[in-house]
Amino acid sequence: MLARGARPPFFRLVRGGTTLPASATSRSAGVGHRTIDDVVQPNAVVKEFHAGATLVVQGLQFTNPHLARAANNLALELDHAVQVNAYLSPEAARGLELHFDYHDVFVLQLDGRKRWRVWEPLERTHRPLKGVAPAIAAPTFDELGEPSLDLMLEAGDCLYLPRGFPHCAETVESASTHLTIGLMAVTWQRAVHHAVEAAAATDDGLRASVAARSLDHGVVAPAVDAVEAQLNPVAVRAWMAAEIWRRQPATRLRPIHPPPIDAASAV
Repeated sequence: MLARGARPPFFRLVRGGTTLPASATSRSAGVGHRTIDDVVQPNAVVKEFHAGATLVVQGLQFTNPHLARAANNLALELDHAVQVNAYLSPEAARGLELHFDYHDVFVLQLDGRKRWRVWEPLERTHRPLKGVAPAIAAPTFDELGEPSLDLMLEAGDCLYLPRGFPHCAETVESASTHLTIGLMAVTWQRAVHHAVEAAAATDDGLRASVAARSLDHGVVAPAVDAVEAQLNPVAVRAWMAAEIWRRQPATRLRPIHPPPIDAASAV
């Protein structure tokens, strides 16, 4: 990464939960007749690393051929888009503070050791939805109490972190390198929302105004049943396939378009 002219957001440095400004580890470079202002400055990255910052290399499913192949194969196997990041931490460091993720994560320890603490989700972090107001408040150590897991990952170990589970990781006596493999799942909320919008584009009934006295007993249930009858499972599955495909890197490792969806297998 340092030798190939990486640019943000493909890398960042964090220390104690705070992301360092990109200007602290970037420089200007001339390319042809243009000047690029945010090319990685290797010496600055190494300096911040030795000062306790964690280097986060993001989007490896786009930039590393081996991990791109692995991410695409995993996406095809699980029917979820996959992202891959790497975290390189010096000894006695905590890059990210206590937090939870909006997607499932597999942690693969590559080198060194790292302590992980994981808690059961709070009510507000159970199956969280990103971008929905109001924002979900970050959990605190005081409200979480004792962790459900407190373990040291060694090279070759793998840890599964379900979406919404608060966790915290830190190095102790040695540096550490690990990968995070994020499963960027489509939620049923998004799938159903798209299905209703697609059906409304062709069905006059879904675009009709709600009738007067619609709150009377026995009126809403038949209307909901009518909406459900208009939802097309073939169209829903085709949209989900296209959405998963859209979020994976378009490389020679897979076809340009998602596999065809037939009506018999979609139901």
